[in-house]
Order: sequence, then structure tokens, then C-alpha cells
Amino acid sequence: MLWSVTGGAVCYVTLQSITLTCLPLIGEYYSAPPQHAAWALTAFLVTAAMAAPVAGKLGDVRGYGRTMTALLAITTAGCVVSALAPSLEIFSVGRAMQGVSGGVVPLGYGVIRQHVNGPAAARAVSGLTMAFGAGGLIGILMPGPLADALGLPAVLGVCAAMTACGMVAVRRWVPTVEAHVPRRIDWRGAMILCTALCATLLGLSNVPTLGWASPTVLALLACGAVALVVWGAVEVRTIEPLVDLRLLARRPVALTNLSTGLIGVGLFGQMVVVPALLRAPVATGYGFDASTTAIGLVYLPSTVAQILVTPVVGIMILRIGARLVLAAGAALFGISFLLLAEFHGSWAEVVLGTTLNGPGVQMALAASAALVIESVPAHDVGVATGINVIARAAVGALGAQVVATILAAGSGGEGSIIPEGSFVAALVLLAGAQAVAGAVAIAVPRRPAFATAAPSRASG
Repeated sequence: MLWSVTGGAVCYVTLQSITLTCLPLIGEYYSAPPQHAAWALTAFLVTAAMAAPVAGKLGDVRGYGRTMTALLAITTAGCVVSALAPSLEIFSVGRAMQGVSGGVVPLGYGVIRQHVNGPAAARAVSGLTMAFGAGGLIGILMPGPLADALGLPAVLGVCAAMTACGMVAVRRWVPTVEAHVPRRIDWRGAMILCTALCATLLGLSNVPTLGWASPTVLALLACGAVALVVWGAVEVRTIEPLVDLRLLARRPVALTNLSTGLIGVGLFGQMVVVPALLRAPVATGYGFDASTTAIGLVYLPSTVAQILVTPVVGIMILRIGARLVLAAGAALFGISFLLLAEFHGSWAEVVLGTTLNGPGVQMALAASAALVIESVPAHDVGVATGINVIARAAVGALGAQVVATILAAGSGGEGSIIPEGSFVAALVLLAGAQAVAGAVAIAVPRRPAFATAAPSRASG
């Protein structure tokens, strides 16, 4: 059962990772400039963010296995659409369909809360988080050689086969347990929250091309903020809300989400800084003029390290508590950025810095999920972990654009060389965000690991 759930999560992370690897190939295949090709990534990320809380709530009410099967079916169809797409617009529609796989991760945590108890639950959470490493590894290694040999559609074809297999496995081995007490789904609240997320993420995604002062960017961000306020006002007056805001206001949940958001700043920020550093011309004295494949290989040791530490992280959560594991993961993540800021003159130094990312990320993501699962009732795990995913994505996207702004300001204009000092400043900023994340994690109240977890019987 747990391997089926992890396989579904691997499909999601793989689809997210291949966009970064294949973005130049997408532009070439459809003869589109980079800013247009980037919509393939934006469409996926926006849909994934919207899917996380809605799918989590659907799982809480209708059953996690059934909801996950439906999401993977839509994802498979999206892969087929993108593989056969005659234009970038239709390709992006397929990518948006694939983005619903973002709901698989909170559903997976819901399955763990329902069916796994005691020490095994901590190991299961860490194992599910391993999907981020395994999916990233596939996303790094698979697209380049396959696209070179058979073209971009072949990459999406393989992804379609992966998600179809994941769908069959989930349908076969993940039981469906519906809520014992009939519960409604707050579709009005879901639509308002999706509007807030969509406007905010679209605004942030347009910052690199339009700038922070653009009327379009400001209008989208303002729309997102207003929609979020309206959503909050609606939720507190709804008898059965999409998200119980009192639940999110609990100190353990609120602090965990804040810490997770700051971890997201590091996750998304490094996607901007490290590739730009590696792509810089050798003549600058610090760049490597690296290809997309070479950049992917730099992260290979990091993803391998993330997978290898998975069993240890589960044991650490049980021994010292998830809050301390989250703090330690943030500290290791921050140290990796400081090492990169000081030492980036050779391939070995860059690989060392990025390799430390892997264990730090695995510790932080597994521990943050464990903290949320421990802190909410079993029937709200899906939507609560979905909000945790949103915190990581939304705050991370904001941090990535701040980092991109630092690099752009240092370069003095598009196409100009980014000075080394701008890279160092950006990396120090990311390290600072991880330091704050660790401090926030320490402030989370102590709680026995999975003290309230209880296995449920499957039905249906």
C-alpha cells in the first residue's frame, strides 16, 4: 500500500522536475521564446497549488484512495495531451492537467494517518517524502537522453506510462475509507481559495519578464490578496468550511507552516541561483558555462543523498521529535548555502554544497509533514497537509522572485553579466531564511510523535 502511495508521489515530483530540465527543449520544439515556454511550468505549478487543499479535503470526505486514483487518471490524460500537442498552448493545457497530481502528496499523508500507527508512521512519512528525491532523480536523468533520441513527445509518453501504472497500483492496493459522519465539501470556499492562489502565483511568475512595478503584476497580486481576505471571511462563517481556520491558527500548525514556507524559499531560490551561477561564462572567473545536462548532474549526488538518509530521518523523528529534526534540516540546508557562497570556484565545491541540500531537505520536509499530521484530527489530515504544501509553494515562489530580483539588479539589465557579489548576496539571503526556519521550528510546542495516530479499517 505505502509503495503505491509513494509511487504516485514520485509521478508528481517527476512531472514537476522534467519541466526545469526540458524548458529549453520545449522552447525549441514549439519555436517559442523562453518567457512563453515558461508557461508550461507556470500552468503546472498553479494547478498543483490549487489541487493540494481541494484534493486533500476530497480525500478527507470521499476517501484518499478513490481521490488519488482520480487525480492520477487526469494526470495521465494530461501527459497524453502534452505528448500529442501541436502547439505550445495545448501543451500547456496538458501541463495544467498534470498539475492536479499536486494533490497526491497530501492524500498520501492522509493514507498514512488512517492506516499506519506508532513508530511505523514516522518511517512511512519519511518514505513518502523520499518521493521528492526519487522523482527529482528521474526528472534529472530521464528527459535529456530520451528527448535527444526520440524527441520531446517521448518524454511525456514515458510520464503517461508512469502515471498510468501509478493509477492502477493505487486503485488496486490503496483502500478507500470514507468519513464515518457525512460531511459536505465547501465548493464556494474552494473556488475563492483557488482564485487567490491562481492570481498570486500568476503575478509572481510574471515578475521576471514584467518587473515588480508592472500594473499587471500589481493587479494580480492585489487580486490574490483581496481574494484571500474574502476567503477567510467566508470560511469563518461556513458551518463546514474547506479549511477550519481555527485549526490553522493552532500554534503547532501555524509555526510549522511558517517554517515550511521558509524552507520553500530555499527550495525555490536555489533553482534560480545555482543554475544561473553554473551557466555564467567561464571568463567571469566564477562561472562554468554549464549545459542543462551538466546542471542536472550537479544535483545528482544531492538527490541520491536525500534517498539514502530516508530511513535515518524516520528514526530521528521518533527519537528526538519532529520539531528538532525540522530545525536540524533547516540548519543543514542553510549551511549548504553558506558553503556555496564562500566556495564555488570549482565543480567539486559546488557539488559539495548542493549535496548537503539533499539530507537537509529530506529532514525538513519529512519533519514538517509529521508535525502537521501529529497536530490535527485524523479527518483533517488531507486538507491540513495540503495547506502545508501551499505554504511551501507560495512563500517559496515569493522568495525565488526576490532572489531573481537581486540577481537582475546586480546585472544592470537583461543579457548583462551578473556579478559574483550578487550570487553571494542571494545565497546568504537563502541561508538566513533557513536560520529563521530553524528558529521557528524550535518554537513549535513539544508533542509525542504520532501520539494520536490510529489505524482505520478499510471499506468500499
